[in-house]
Amino acid sequence: DPVDEVIYMGVYDPAWGVEAGRRYLVHRGISQSTAEKLELRYDYEKQRVLFPVRDRKGVLYGFSGRSLRDDAYVKVKDYAGFKKKHFILGEHFWVKNKALIIVEGLFAYAHLHEIGASEKYNIGALLGATMTQQKADRIKILDEKTYLLLDNDAAGDLGIYGTKDCITKTNGAGDYLQGYVPLYVPLWVSWEEGEKAGQDKTDPDDLTYDELEFMLSVSERYTPK
Repeated sequence: DPVDEVIYMGVYDPAWGVEAGRRYLVHRGISQSTAEKLELRYDYEKQRVLFPVRDRKGVLYGFSGRSLRDDAYVKVKDYAGFKKKHFILGEHFWVKNKALIIVEGLFAYAHLHEIGASEKYNIGALLGATMTQQKADRIKILDEKTYLLLDNDAAGDLGIYGTKDCITKTNGAGDYLQGYVPLYVPLWVSWEEGEKAGQDKTDPDDLTYDELEFMLSVSERYTPK
């Protein structure tokens, strides 16, 4: 169910206005303008940066909060009891006639806003690597070209392609969306400098805008593995 906007948004201060929250956002490459655009909040007690989770109409259903500590037992915690399977973070910003980029997590979503990708594309985060039927239905309603920019790792591959083994079969995003929207999987660029030079990047957080544009331009049409 929706939560009371006045109460819930009033309980948590804007993250940029809290020193610990601001330091963490700067560490993650997020500016004040992006923090304010995304309405990021801060939970003093749990020391988490909170992302409001809204439906397509902008109605607030809760928050998803990232711990400031990388060694936290639970890095991401959901607030207000909303069912994650029904929501894609950022859907209230979506408009027609803009392609959709789907990422996994909170800060991949924030980073794409930070580098200006939302000027040209709709951005959505699955709040994890798993597509559900309910989330797929939201993408079908938008009915735009969709790029599956999940992390370049085993979990991201599973999220895109699922498993095909007859015993352990699970659906990936492609299974839910193929045939309903034009569906593409970007090809990853490599690190150019440093100790990772020559290795493929693995996280949308690490992409520049030019790298993102190049990846989308050389995307492959989704085909099941």
